[in-house]
Amino acid sequence: MVSALFDKAGIQSVLQPSESGDTLVGYFPCGKAPTIGFSFPSSSNISAAAGSGLDISNSKVFNILGDAMSMGPVDAQGKNCSSVISGFDFAALPGLWVVGQGK
Repeated sequence: MVSALFDKAGIQSVLQPSESGDTLVGYFPCGKAPTIGFSFPSSSNISAAAGSGLDISNSKVFNILGDAMSMGPVDAQGKNCSSVISGFDFAALPGLWVVGQGK
């Protein structure tokens, strides 16, 4: 699913395979960092919970603004930055997302 997010946001994705699993890393021009928003719970979770009696009125939207989307330049010219969002597909944790890695 991280790949779908990257596609929609115009982030170039690179799959980095390893023995323990695959990592999907995103890159974008440093001067054109996208803003990504997350909603907790997600709209699909809200739909699933609507009939369960759970209070879903406090859904929150969190935006990762352009400046916070970058872990910094990845090339000598400082033109391409890596995304703070990555996807992992390890046997023990398939479909894992990491959001907000430190610089």
